[in-house]
Amino acid sequence: MPVPKPERARALEGLRRFVDRVPLQVRPQLSYATREQGNVFTLVERRPDYRNPSTTVELEIAKLRYNVPQRTWTLLRTDRQSRWYTYEGFENREDVDDLIREIEADPYHRFFG
Repeated sequence: MPVPKPERARALEGLRRFVDRVPLQVRPQLSYATREQGNVFTLVERRPDYRNPSTTVELEIAKLRYNVPQRTWTLLRTDRQSRWYTYEGFENREDVDDLIREIEADPYHRFFG
């Protein structure tokens, strides 16, 4: 089942605000984007490749997964081997903005090192 339109819109708006927080003059060196696949929204960091600055490297930072039957969101983080884990304490949340605020705060340095 697809993510309900209101929930999808809230998630995309919250992620757009996150992406837009990077100042325009910095964006050639660092930017963020969102990918959507089914019920998962992935936040991606983009930077020039240090070996070849004319190419861009993308790193998946976080995933927001919507559970359609429960109508809740879960935040996922990755490790150095690109394995995904549930971010403890942010399972089955009703408000997607809670997850986005946690990514921004990053109190345990799970998203931005």
